[in-house]
Amino acid sequence: MNLFRKFHKLREAFRATFWHGRWRRADGELSEETRAVLADLKAFCGAEQTSIVVAKDGRIDPLATTYAEGKRAVLLRIQSYLNLSDEQLLAIRGANEDE
Repeated sequence: MNLFRKFHKLREAFRATFWHGRWRRADGELSEETRAVLADLKAFCGAEQTSIVVAKDGRIDPLATTYAEGKRAVLLRIQSYLNLSDEQLLAIRGANEDE
């Protein structure tokens, strides 16, 4: 896939997911667009790798590590909301009814 087609496809997937609310199919499964968006975010945010960044001198780079962990934390938050079940949501509501 050429670069233009890749970015065009991703742009449309992000728009479908975030602008048009088509993040789930009628059967409740994540839509193709949502899966594409999450895969892109997963790769960009380094979700499947350590957040620790080692500099060329072999030392841990604290600023780059903090930046990498921040990106990863955003993805984990998005995933946690996408995976929040109705039961979990009702439990949260029940626990906070006194407030």
